[in-house]
Amino acid sequence: MPVKSRNVRILKDTYFTKRMFYKFFIPSLVSSIGFSFGNIVDAIVVGTRMGETGLAAIALILPIYMVFNVLDIGIAVGGSVHYTRLLGAGKAREGVKSFNQMLYASLFTSFILAIAGHLLLPNILLILGVHPEDGTLYEAARSYAGILLICAPLFFVSSLLYHYVRCDDNQRLASIGFLAGNAVDFILNFVFVIYLGMDIKGAALATVIGRAVSICIYLPHLLLKWTIIRLQAVKPDIRLIWDNFKNGFASSSQYIFQLIFFIVINNLLIRTGGEMMLAVFNMVTNASYVLLAVYEGTGAAIQPLAGTFSGEKNRKAEKTTLYMALKWGVFLGACAALLSGIFAEPLCRIFGLSQEVSADMAVRALRLYCISTLPAGFSVMMSNYYQAEDKRRLVFIITFLRTFGIYLLFSLVFLLINTNMFWWTFAATEFVSLALWLAAKKAFEKRYTTERDAVIIADRIFNRTITRFEDFGSLTSDIEEFCNTWSASFTQQYYVNLTVEEICQSIICNGFEHMEDGYIELTLIAYEDNTFELHIRDNAISFNPFDMHTKRIELDNDEGMDNIGILMVKNKAKEFFYRRYQGFNTLTVRV
Repeated sequence: MPVKSRNVRILKDTYFTKRMFYKFFIPSLVSSIGFSFGNIVDAIVVGTRMGETGLAAIALILPIYMVFNVLDIGIAVGGSVHYTRLLGAGKAREGVKSFNQMLYASLFTSFILAIAGHLLLPNILLILGVHPEDGTLYEAARSYAGILLICAPLFFVSSLLYHYVRCDDNQRLASIGFLAGNAVDFILNFVFVIYLGMDIKGAALATVIGRAVSICIYLPHLLLKWTIIRLQAVKPDIRLIWDNFKNGFASSSQYIFQLIFFIVINNLLIRTGGEMMLAVFNMVTNASYVLLAVYEGTGAAIQPLAGTFSGEKNRKAEKTTLYMALKWGVFLGACAALLSGIFAEPLCRIFGLSQEVSADMAVRALRLYCISTLPAGFSVMMSNYYQAEDKRRLVFIITFLRTFGIYLLFSLVFLLINTNMFWWTFAATEFVSLALWLAAKKAFEKRYTTERDAVIIADRIFNRTITRFEDFGSLTSDIEEFCNTWSASFTQQYYVNLTVEEICQSIICNGFEHMEDGYIELTLIAYEDNTFELHIRDNAISFNPFDMHTKRIELDNDEGMDNIGILMVKNKAKEFFYRRYQGFNTLTVRV
């Protein structure tokens, strides 16, 4: 094939995927970086005000955040991935019901946590490793934990709305809400902690107020006319909630592993290295949020797109999305790690560590962590991809290895050898975990890929991207051959081809009227129940062929002749669904 022709074909095949990826990637990246700075602002401001004691108190409270993240991210991510798959398959009504089910689950769980946390606070602090005899450290931890626990519903609802709003084609509003909440958190930290002298209590109040601001920004999305998710009364479906949570738990399980890890390591570090070593560990943990923000943001861009393409059975688009994510994630992540390693000493001082600590232990620890970011980032992005694919076992394996199994093992080994060796834990964990996961991946996929999945992947999907100027003769011939392969009746072949021709012609005549370039992507799936499902995406102006006036057709004008074909498609289609998604028209028709 000539190079020019091959390049044109590649451009057509990736036209929609690349544009949709960048529309998700940039807001997701900005939100992730904003979130990472929101996570570390408490440590920076409190460290500046209270020094190593403040940093140690925040480190001790990290397990509470882990509990929140296990549950609220499990609910939000699992539910939103399911939502994108439903909309990708054209099932909007089921998607709305799923959203409301997960909202109920989020509210119920968070209120239980708030009540239990308020009643059991002294016991929780003992489990976290701080006792009344610790004096200032105990009081700081008690103030911070008490506010976080009683305000748990704000964390849960803001997380749920963020994930659903961005999956409902409004990632711009999701990013604005996210960044606004973090900006309020950042500003109020300085006001409460530094200016008003509220110390660690002020940092906690700033965080919860920031979450409340985010929720206020997200809520109007539920009232917009063009959006799909809505608040509605539904009967709780425990099975649906549990299935969604299990998918989300495959990645949020890292936080329960980290919960156990932090409880064990915090107790060991404070006994072996004192507040100083615990403060450095907290500094590295907070720095990791920023260093991994690029990978987290890239992974966040993968999920809704891969989920949508998975629902459409568009395998080419899924692979293109993954390739672009890995390319950008690795490049930007490597740059962030390199700069952090070069400027390690001033970065350590930002956290309020004394010059003596930052000049030796902290700088060494941060630079060793930078080495681990590349394998860690690759694991993060692959986890997001496989979660969107609903391959929760693969996600769980890599999550378990790198956030608990291998992580705890190396931590204990290096601490037993020498406390100075502890900082090698990060690099050793990420490289070994990734190696073990890659070694097991092929055998694991072979074992758990069913014959039915293999058939659908290999043969039952027809995908083609055409331009407005292409002849339909070749396309309809190929579709007819595809239908014949899967034993479609003559009548069904006729209606499949009719649907393709009439909808595409309608898009070209009405949607591409004032455009120089027009692209239409078709994905046709042959299911085993002899149903054919057609997904059509185009870059025309907002246009739904099924909104054309077909109730009363007059054959003596051009519009009537155009509309009669759409009327036939309407009458013969088992189901059809249209939405404007990522700036493109997306249509699903079952024949």
